[in-house]
Amino acid sequence: MYNFKKFETARFGIFNITGDEYSSKGWVLKPTEFKIIGETDDVFVTRLVNSGLKEWEGDYVVERKYILPIGINKSRLVKWVSGQLSIFD
Repeated sequence: MYNFKKFETARFGIFNITGDEYSSKGWVLKPTEFKIIGETDDVFVTRLVNSGLKEWEGDYVVERKYILPIGINKSRLVKWVSGQLSIFD
């Protein structure tokens, strides 16, 4: 799972995400809140996706299944937010 480390409790953070607006300086960044369930070396993970891959091994096709962590690059973090009111999410 690509060095995925699950948090004991989910954390909430504000991240700068590119929006639909473009200016002379480039894409306008929009602060957006996300629920973070864990992290990898370079990403804060927001969800896990089941995935798979089929490949030939000799005369047979072998299917390999894995879980892919999806999230936001750590460089986009603005600040952590208290999730105290959302403890049961």
